[in-house]
Amino acid sequence: MQYQSTGNTLKSYLFKHFEMAFSFAIILWVAVAEQWLEWPLAVAVFSIVLIYRGRSVFKDAAEINSRKLTIDGEKVTLTSATSEQVYAMQDFKILLFKRRAKKVAVFVIMSEDKGFKIEHYKDMERLFEIFSQKVPMCKKIPWWQRL
Repeated sequence: MQYQSTGNTLKSYLFKHFEMAFSFAIILWVAVAEQWLEWPLAVAVFSIVLIYRGRSVFKDAAEINSRKLTIDGEKVTLTSATSEQVYAMQDFKILLFKRRAKKVAVFVIMSEDKGFKIEHYKDMERLFEIFSQKVPMCKKIPWWQRL
């Protein structure tokens, strides 16, 4: 079975990083308002962080729409534009998962030395069913916590 990213994956990814940048800007604005920082230093810090994080965001954004997850018996293959990783399903455990409106939105699977977050794929509920049948469960988190 092959699963592809949803159509709004890139928008969600960019919005998440925009939200983090906006939150960091508010923190710096409070620091300037409380006179903990001078405004030129706050602008410089924000610019440096924005440039540093912006490079990785644009690099990751180019690969997001090309991601595919293939489940073939006991193997899981993650394919993107530049790489392909094959994992044995028996090595993993479902570490965390989050439900929204009675559907699984995100789950994290981990092994001893590797792990990945599965989100923004089409038919996530079916994908979670496949993993939960073959992979042992460790923990469920409440809906108000973020992964």
